[in-house]
Amino acid sequence: MAATAIGLDIGTSNIKVVELRWRGQKLQLLSGASVQTQIEVLDNGELADVEQVGRVLGELFRMVGLRKRPLIVGITAENVIIRRLRMPVMPEEELREALRWEAKKFVPFNVNDINDVVVDYIPIMDVDTGFVKTHQELFVVAVARKCIESYVSALSHTGLNPDVIDVSVLAPPQALPRVATTCYMDIGRGCTGIVIVSDFGVQVVRTLPWGSERFTRLLAQSLDMSLSGAEEYKRDKLELLEESGEDSSSLRSIEGLNELLYELSDEILQTVKYYRSRRHEDVSSTDVKEIILSGGGSQIKGLSSWLARSLSIPVTLGDPFVDIEIPDSTDFREELFYSAPIYTCAVGLAKRGLDLTTKRGRYS
Repeated sequence: MAATAIGLDIGTSNIKVVELRWRGQKLQLLSGASVQTQIEVLDNGELADVEQVGRVLGELFRMVGLRKRPLIVGITAENVIIRRLRMPVMPEEELREALRWEAKKFVPFNVNDINDVVVDYIPIMDVDTGFVKTHQELFVVAVARKCIESYVSALSHTGLNPDVIDVSVLAPPQALPRVATTCYMDIGRGCTGIVIVSDFGVQVVRTLPWGSERFTRLLAQSLDMSLSGAEEYKRDKLELLEESGEDSSSLRSIEGLNELLYELSDEILQTVKYYRSRRHEDVSSTDVKEIILSGGGSQIKGLSSWLARSLSIPVTLGDPFVDIEIPDSTDFREELFYSAPIYTCAVGLAKRGLDLTTKRGRYS
């Protein structure tokens, strides 16, 4: 039987699911869908209404006919704390215990017991210098246990249990192919994830506590319209650049829009500068060669071109289905043509599930 997996991305107000399988040497889309929850899904890092989210998940899974197979669920960046640490080389068991106590120093969660926090880590590959290593660098990932429990509880309504609960901010590198050192920026509604990946694996992980909703609120205030009207304007009418590459009339006239774009650009630039400062080898050979955008906020017309002009780095809009076979019978084929970037995290999570079943490398 062909290896299959499901990726589930539970966002602030939108849930996306994708089911993939290996068909020989080719990835194939089996099913997928997205649904608005009609409620604010997240509240202080937990699912705000577990029963309501559970019902939405149950209906979504039945609608697309998902079956029981590896299910990988992504926890959004606003629920996760990731820190880069330098630790002494030690046995695995000792390292995990040491990291639990290190995590207690920086987690903002209100916890009295370190057992209330789930802690994991991602090793950072480094250049082999030929010397015996006495220290190692890694990313520590910390999530409040009650947050994970709320996700598991909601999923119980589908009759499925997650095989892996992963971090959504790390899904875009898994979903979007790269040919050089790449900066991935996933712009969600409530937060933005920035990840830099080189041939040595993940090098930088950042999360910004704001996303595309900030653009929506700015438009609503500047254009004196409702949030729903501003969301529709952002999706259908807002264009940042003219065909000539010059600023659009919207960009020139909407108060605060330029400032918000430069704030976003500066966050990317600071992330790239931080990455450059951490490299030990010749940075010219491993510098960031491109930026790939994903998430709902990435679909603002002209955003990739505006950022490329601002940063002097090539910027593209990612398509997570570029290397995936999509059968003609796929129900939401037309939707994928217009909104593929919003499925990036779900695709990355599903690929992560396939990696587990086929023992492929995480960022190969």
